[in-house]
Amino acid sequence: MVKGTIVDYNAIVSILKDALEISDKAIGASFERRKVFYLLSGGAITSYQGEGSVLVDSPDRKVTAKNINDATEEAQKTALSTDLSNFNSFDSYFLLDRSKRVSDPYGAIAERLDAYLHIIATEKKQIENLNAVFRELGFENGGIPVFSGIASAFGALSMEEREKGVFLVDFGAGCCDYVMIHDDGVLLSGVLPVGIAHVANDLSIGLSLPYDYCMRFLRESRLEELRKKGQNFIEYADVGGHKRRIPLDSFEKIMDMRLRETFTILREYLENQDLLRLVNTGVVLCGGGALIPSSPEIMHDVFRSHVRIGEPSGITGAMSAFEYAPACYTAIQGLLKYAADYETEKPESAMDGFRDMIAGLGEKFLPRSRREK
Repeated sequence: MVKGTIVDYNAIVSILKDALEISDKAIGASFERRKVFYLLSGGAITSYQGEGSVLVDSPDRKVTAKNINDATEEAQKTALSTDLSNFNSFDSYFLLDRSKRVSDPYGAIAERLDAYLHIIATEKKQIENLNAVFRELGFENGGIPVFSGIASAFGALSMEEREKGVFLVDFGAGCCDYVMIHDDGVLLSGVLPVGIAHVANDLSIGLSLPYDYCMRFLRESRLEELRKKGQNFIEYADVGGHKRRIPLDSFEKIMDMRLRETFTILREYLENQDLLRLVNTGVVLCGGGALIPSSPEIMHDVFRSHVRIGEPSGITGAMSAFEYAPACYTAIQGLLKYAADYETEKPESAMDGFRDMIAGLGEKFLPRSRREK
């Protein structure tokens, strides 16, 4: 797969089939293929706001669970194109009588309720192709997609961050997933098609080095390692045996330019939606980009806000078997946490918005369980 798109169908099926067999052997049993969750990202993903409204017709004018469900179902009907499939939906916020903004309107007194949903969509073909893969592996109903940025948010963000306002950036190999959350509502999300691969490519071109070498240099955090040793140069020998001494400052300058440009674009996304003012707890950076030592400092300079590295929270057990630092696996472990909660727990409190974030395939919408109070 490249940026969420299948480029070799047979290879994907073969790899996943082997993974399932290894899993069954490790557990010592073969399980029925009933449900599978998977991460979805890539340039085909888009998001938009759905709007729905209802009149509160109860005698006491109190907003009921039915009012909330009717308003959100109406908002879910908003569509961009017949070529797109809505696969995730999240509450953004509600308005009472077109004036008072609330995150949970249940029981409030109003004559009208407006629901605003953050809806994430992608090309129908992308969903169909992935479902075909999962059906071939024995999952008759296909799979349940979760936007990678949301999975990272579910895995790394605290309740305080979600409520007060936080901007999460998952800087991956081929793209940056981003999510803005405030008052436990999703206000902005998307994919910027720039990732670690682009930083490696910049180094490759700027310093006349092989791309694979530059990618390893970034993933192994060699710059930080060499700086700690007090070295100012790196020695590189090409295939002909010719040796070069390359200043570490040259690496830093190229990396700084790409990272600063990327983070500036993300900041502009927030500014264009007048959301930067809501980033009250700061920015959370995860993914491979978090391994670049200068990333948090550059992000702080661009956003003028507190920046922390996002790692999976609420996970127990040793993590020594992973190849890279925990920040690289935030989305994966966030997806595991989500799937476990989705299957076994009843939503209670602010985590409802994340446990119920999956809208299912096509136009299906999964309402929050707390609405059935």
